[in-house]
Amino acid sequence: MIEGGCLCKSIRYAAEGPFFDAANCHCTECRASSGAPFLSFFSVARDRFRFTKGKPREYRSSPVDVRSFCPDCGTQLTFWTSRAADTIDVTMGSLDDPGAVVAEADIWLRSKVPWVVRDERLPAHEKART
Repeated sequence: MIEGGCLCKSIRYAAEGPFFDAANCHCTECRASSGAPFLSFFSVARDRFRFTKGKPREYRSSPVDVRSFCPDCGTQLTFWTSRAADTIDVTMGSLDDPGAVVAEADIWLRSKVPWVVRDERLPAHEKART
């Protein structure tokens, strides 16, 4: 079991593994939604994730994608897509222990900010993993 939440502590969550598809996403949507050069996340089965305090706001960032964030401080918490409705992606930076899950790949590198230096030990994907 791992836990996390937003900056102002209004929203809290808990997730129970197994965790999978941990990645650094360099797509333009993740950059814009986080205000960072890339967004690190991991996936977990939806039935193994729950908000334990507060209620996040949701933003539909595309016709099939929804991102959740704290309505008070703005911390992005989750991402889910109807293309994989049984899973939810959780932002690694919102974990109480951000080292609890380690990125296994870099994805959407075709959109990478030029000055970002990536860990060359990680598999690289120009788009999403296949």
